[in-house]
Amino acid sequence: PFSDGKAYGIELLAQQKLSKSVYGILSVTLVRSLFTDKNGNYVPSSWDSRQIINLTAGKQFANNWEIGIKYRYQGGSPYTPYDLEKTATKGIWDVTQQGVFDWNQLNTLRNPSSHGLDVRVDKKWYFNKWSLNVYLDIQNVLNNKIEQQPYITVVRDSNGNPVEDPNDPSKYLIKTIENVSGTVLPSVGIMIQF
Repeated sequence: PFSDGKAYGIELLAQQKLSKSVYGILSVTLVRSLFTDKNGNYVPSSWDSRQIINLTAGKQFANNWEIGIKYRYQGGSPYTPYDLEKTATKGIWDVTQQGVFDWNQLNTLRNPSSHGLDVRVDKKWYFNKWSLNVYLDIQNVLNNKIEQQPYITVVRDSNGNPVEDPNDPSKYLIKTIENVSGTVLPSVGIMIQF
């Protein structure tokens, strides 16, 4: 069986070129991406984040100093929830060792939107036949966390064995685990050009 898909959107772009020492590019994208499910209904695809904003800007200072920022925002992407009853079933978990998706709820849930800010400071020196650039780059300055669909697993005893559901011996007890990432990431770099 095949699925039909459709995507449409618009992107607005603005670029600052009026000053030699200040630069900037802003893009705003609004998008919809859909495909048909098993019943022929259009549902959001995994790329249907709806809004994407990117801003890159900077300023050059005297003595070859420069500071730049990069900001990004993305709407949350859709995901399919787990079928908790099937996942907990011993025969299924013992084979798959992971959550089983509920395909009747295809992409009905959505991750939260995410954003991040990076900052970079450069200092350049120019010589007769070469140049030196030293920079400090800090990614995710605001320490924003990106939340994704949680993981799912079985509850385990002190020996690492799955714990049986006391109300249904054909199933294990299951639990969800947060799926969050994001940290401040500083780096220092040196670039030499001949």
